[in-house]
Amino acid sequence: MGCKGSYTYNNCPTERFNHHTSWPVLAGHGCMGCSEPNFWDDMADFEKPLGRQLLHGIDATADTIGAVILGATVVGIGAHAVASVFAKPLEE
Repeated sequence: MGCKGSYTYNNCPTERFNHHTSWPVLAGHGCMGCSEPNFWDDMADFEKPLGRQLLHGIDATADTIGAVILGATVVGIGAHAVASVFAKPLEE
């Protein structure tokens, strides 16, 4: 995307951020005009959160997927614990 140049009217490439070490475009990110007045009102939709994503026919968020995996893990550990209690020791 590069720098928006005269659209942002800023000296980011000269002054740089973080104690003059870098700026978004130098780090590989496109310019989004973050130092402009009213940035959040005028240009804030540059990056939108991922939100809900369709995953092979399942509409789920990362939280939902994580909860399902956690539940399956708990069930697996519980089944292993029960099987370990009732298992007969091997006779030699």
